[in-house]
Amino acid sequence: MRFVFDMLGRCVFHMRTVISIILLGAITITAGSFRDVSQGVKAYDKSDYIEALDKFRKAEVLDPESATIKQNIGLSLYRQKDFERAQEELENAFEASDDPMEKAEIQYNLGNAYFQADSLARAIVHYQKALEFDPSNEDAKYNLELARAILKEFADKEEQEQQQQDQSDCDQDQGENEEQEQEQEQSEPEDGEDEQEQQQPEPEQGEMTPEEAERILDAFKDDEQDMQEDRMQRQQTGRGRGLPDW
Repeated sequence: MRFVFDMLGRCVFHMRTVISIILLGAITITAGSFRDVSQGVKAYDKSDYIEALDKFRKAEVLDPESATIKQNIGLSLYRQKDFERAQEELENAFEASDDPMEKAEIQYNLGNAYFQADSLARAIVHYQKALEFDPSNEDAKYNLELARAILKEFADKEEQEQQQQDQSDCDQDQGENEEQEQEQEQSEPEDGEDEQEQQQPEPEQGEMTPEEAERILDAFKDDEQDMQEDRMQRQQTGRGRGLPDW
């Protein structure tokens, strides 16, 4: 029996139920544990995975070396979404099995457990191992390609996001550099002002500055005006410079 469900809203994930595993591995189940296994399968078919797990655990006590029972325990945990414990039980089942077809089935289900736990790289490894034991396992082929496609999609998306982040960082750095250049240009004097400052010679020692010359000229003008006024007064009184008063 094949159980099919939608994956990511666009993909179909394939998984075979415990029924096929029981049939494949029935010869490894002892008579003492067969009743518990059968009851476990019935509970599993009714989606009562807790009851199924309980029956398979009881069967394991009576038949602790059965790879089939261990795998059924792993699949019951899988259905309860306890993927980590399911992986452990399936690994134990693989170690206990001597049947290549059963090993293929266990590897396939290990791939499913890692797939559902979002460990796509590990899932791919187990699907590949399943096909090594059983190249005709179509479900393993399908899920292998599905895992590869999703993994590639994630990698492409991550690369695209990294490129966008790098471009954003580059644009930010460029904007900061342009802002620094503008601030530097504003802080530097204009070429004309700088040339004027450079062209104005510094006065040598002993020479007057333009300001000093202007002050002296103003003082001279004042003295000249006073002298003219003095001459005017002497002309009016008829006395010249240096003549005594009468």
